[in-house]
Amino acid sequence: MASAVQDKHAIQQAQYVSAYHWDDRKRVEARRYLRMTETLVAQIAALAANKKQTELSLIDFGCGDGRSSFLVWRMLRERGITARLLGVDITGKAIEWAKTKTGHLADQGLDFRNVSLETLLAEAGPDRNADAVIMREVIEHLQEEEIDQVFGLIRANLPECGVIITVPSTNSPTDAKHYRHYTPQHLRQTLERNGFSCGQVRGFGFRPAALYGPLRWLKAKLNKKPVIWRLMNWMWQPMPPKWAITLVAVGQVPPASDRS
Repeated sequence: MASAVQDKHAIQQAQYVSAYHWDDRKRVEARRYLRMTETLVAQIAALAANKKQTELSLIDFGCGDGRSSFLVWRMLRERGITARLLGVDITGKAIEWAKTKTGHLADQGLDFRNVSLETLLAEAGPDRNADAVIMREVIEHLQEEEIDQVFGLIRANLPECGVIITVPSTNSPTDAKHYRHYTPQHLRQTLERNGFSCGQVRGFGFRPAALYGPLRWLKAKLNKKPVIWRLMNWMWQPMPPKWAITLVAVGQVPPASDRS
C-alpha cells in the first residue's frame, strides 16, 4: 500500500516540471478550466452573500501551480469581493511555479506556501480564521483516512469555516493518480460523516464515457484550429450531476443549535 501511495504522489509531482495549468496554448482545455473556475467562484460568491460580506479569507488547499487560486482571486475582485487567499501545497515545485507566476500580487492578498495544512494551522494559532477552504480536484488524490484527517483539522482549528469542493465524477475514467471518483451520494456522505452539512451537489461539464478516447484525439486536433474548437464549448457548462464529469459541493458547519 505504501508503494502505491508513493507512486500516485510521484505521478502528481512529476507533472510540475512545467506550470501546466497556465498553458493557454491548449485552447480547448483552457476554456474548460476557465469555465469550471467560474462555477467555483459562483459558489464562493454565494457564500459571501450568505455571510453578507464583501471581504473573505480563503485557503486553497492543494493549490498546485496556483493558476486556479489566481483566477478565483481575480474573479472575486471582479465581483466586488476582496479575497485574502493563501494557496498551500506540499509539492515544492508547484509552489515555486505559483510564486513565479503571481509573486507580484503577494501584497494584494494572494500568496502561496509550501506547507501541509496541519503545519499551517498549527503555526497559525487559535485566533486564525478563514471563511472557507477550497479543495479543487484534491480529495480524489487522498486515501479515505487522509480525507477524514483533513476535515478533522479544519473542524478543530477553523470551527466556523466552510469547505468548497470539486471532484471528478464516476462519469469520467479514474486517473492513475486518483484513488476514486465520486457519485453525488458519495460526495455528500463524505462531507456529512465529517460534520459538514451539504446542500445541492452541482455538476459541470459533459463528455460521453464511450467517446472519451475519440474526444481526446479530437481535442488535440481542435487545439490547432481556433475556429473549430469553439464548437466544443457547449460541453463546458453546468450540467445535471447524473451527466456531469465534475461535481461541486459546499460543506457548511451546521448552526450550533443543530449540532449534536
